[in-house]
Amino acid sequence: MFRAVVLSAALLGVVLSGCLADERNPDLSVGQTGLPAFTLAGLDSHGEPLLYEGARLVGEAASNANSVPPFLPKPPRPECAGANCETVPLVLDVPDNMSVAIGFEWEAQDETWHTAGGLGYYLGDAATRLDAYVLRDGEEVLDIEESFHYGGVGILDRPEPGRYDIRVIAAKGTTSYYLSVHLVDGVPSEDDTPPVELLPDLVALPPDHPTFRMPLGHEAGTPGGVTLAGCGPDETGEDLHLRCLRFAGIIGNQGPGDFHTVLEFSEAERALAGLEGHWEQVITASDGSERKVRIGPADYHEVHGHFHILAFVATQLYTYDEEAQARGEPVGDGRKLGFCVIDGGIIDLFAPLSTPKFHGDGCCYIAGFCQVDMLFHDRFQMGMSPNWYDIYPWWRSGQYVEVSGLPDGVYELVSIINPDGLILEADTTNNEASSVLRIAGDQVEVLSMKTQARLGPHPDADWGYAAQRADAEG
Repeated sequence: MFRAVVLSAALLGVVLSGCLADERNPDLSVGQTGLPAFTLAGLDSHGEPLLYEGARLVGEAASNANSVPPFLPKPPRPECAGANCETVPLVLDVPDNMSVAIGFEWEAQDETWHTAGGLGYYLGDAATRLDAYVLRDGEEVLDIEESFHYGGVGILDRPEPGRYDIRVIAAKGTTSYYLSVHLVDGVPSEDDTPPVELLPDLVALPPDHPTFRMPLGHEAGTPGGVTLAGCGPDETGEDLHLRCLRFAGIIGNQGPGDFHTVLEFSEAERALAGLEGHWEQVITASDGSERKVRIGPADYHEVHGHFHILAFVATQLYTYDEEAQARGEPVGDGRKLGFCVIDGGIIDLFAPLSTPKFHGDGCCYIAGFCQVDMLFHDRFQMGMSPNWYDIYPWWRSGQYVEVSGLPDGVYELVSIINPDGLILEADTTNNEASSVLRIAGDQVEVLSMKTQARLGPHPDADWGYAAQRADAEG
C-alpha cells in the first residue's frame, strides 16, 4: 500500500521529524528494490518542506521533460509502467488562503564517454530526463514545469482538501530524484507598505570537474588527430592555447527577485557589426513595476551559437600553501567569461521554490531557437529565477584556464561572479567560490571546495558525473 505524505492545517506550527516506512504500490515496483525510505523533514507555517527521496527510475521512451519554449507544444508523456515511474500520494487539508509548491530535482547525468586508443572524449548528450505531474481522482490537475536541465516546480493554487498523487516518470535514462513539498501564501496581502525592488542575489559555486580531458564531439568537432591537453581545436586555433585546465562553472540566484536581462535586437545587431551593444537588467518591484539598467556588453559566441554577457564571471588560478591554507600568487591565464544563463536546477529544495521562467530559448540551445524567437519577439532574454542555478559544463568551449608550463603542485581555482559590479544585486559579499586542486601531470584531484554562498543541500553532491567518469576510466 501507499504511505501518504500529509499536509494538514492541524500541523501548522508543529515541527515533525522521523522516517516513514518504504512502502510501494506493487504495480509500480517492478525492478525497484532496496529503495530509500520516505523522509519527513518538518512542516510549519512558514512553509518548511516535506522532502521525499525518490527511487531510481528507468526510462526508454522519447523524452518530453526537456524544456521547450512556450510557443512550442510539449511532446507526449511516456506511459507509466513498471520501473519508469513512481507515484507519491499527497493528502492535503490546508487553509483556504494557502497554496502548495511542489519541487523536484534529479541527478544530473548529461555526458557520454567513449574511449579510443586510450583517449577518453565526450560525444553527444545523453541527459536523463524526468517528468512530473499531479493527479486528483485520476485526472491531471498540475503539470509541474521543468527547467531546461535538472528540475521543476509547480504550484497547486489553494487546493481542495483530499488525496492527490504526484507522479514522476523517467522519460530517458536511469536516475534518482527528490521531491519537495512546501506550503506557500496563496493570496498576497494588500497593505500600504511602499513597494520594494526585488533584486537577485548572484552566487558562485566552486568550480567543479577539473580535468585535462578534451571536449571533443560536442561543439569542437570530432576527436580525429587532436592530442592537445584539454584544449579544443577552436580554443587552440583562435587563442593558441596548448594546455587547458577545464572545469565546470556553476552559478546561481538565491535572491528574492529574478536575475532578468534583455538584449534588444537593435543592440544585438550593433554587437554583430563590431559596435558596442549592451544587455539591460530588468528589475521588478513588489508591486509589479519594472525598470531597466544597462549592464554588460553583448558578445556573440560563434561556437556556442548565442549571445553572452561579457565578463559575467572571472576565473583565476593561484598557487596555494596547504600548510598555511593560504592563497598565493596568480598563475596561468586568468579569464573573464561570458555566459548565457538559464534555469538549470534548484539550488536548495528546503528554500522557497519558484517556477522556472528562463528556459534557454534566448540562448539558442537547440538549433533554430534564436530564429524562431525573433519571429515572436523583438529581443533576446535570459536569466535565473530565485533559487535556481545554471551550469556551464567543463566540456563547453571556453571553460578553462590556460596553464602551459605549470609545474605539478597544489593550486586554488577561483570563480567570481559579477566581477565588475555592473549587475545590481541584493548582496555582493557572496560572489566568490573556489576549489583547491592537486595537479600531477594530467591528473587533477579536488582537495577542498570553498564558497561564500549560503547554499543548502543538493541531492547530487557530485552533480552526477562520478559514476560515468569511473566507467570511462575503468
